[in-house]
Amino acid sequence: MVKLSNEMKALLTDNLCYVATASRDGRPCVAPKSCRFTDKGRLYYVEWAGRLTYENLLVNPRIAISTCSPDKMSSCRIEGKADVITSGDFFAKEEERRRLNGKRAAIAIVMVDVDAIYDTSKSNPGARIA
Repeated sequence: MVKLSNEMKALLTDNLCYVATASRDGRPCVAPKSCRFTDKGRLYYVEWAGRLTYENLLVNPRIAISTCSPDKMSSCRIEGKADVITSGDFFAKEEERRRLNGKRAAIAIVMVDVDAIYDTSKSNPGARIA
C-alpha cells in the first residue's frame, strides 16, 4: 500500500473528489465524493447513496479517485482497491459523527488501499508519483 503525503491528503480533503468504478462487465461509473482519512492515515469516503458506485464496488473492488485544486493548479489520480465496511466500531463512530452533523445515514464506509498515485496536473501530466 502506498502512503500519501500530507500535501496529497490536503488535496483530497480540501477538494471534491470523483470516484470511478466499473461493473463486473466493465460499465463505468463516476460519482462525486468527499474523501477523509482515518487517524492512521487510511483514505476513505462515506457511501450514503448506495447506487451504481456502491453496487460496482461489491462486484469489482478496483477504484480510481481523481481530484483537482484549481487555485493551486494541482491534481492527482489515485488507484487502488476498495474495502466496503458496513459494521464495526469505525462504522459506528462515523455514523455517530454524521448523525451529530445532520447528515444522511451511511450505507457503508469505503476504505481504499492505495496502489498508485499519478500526477494529472499540467506540470507533469500522467507521471506516476508513488
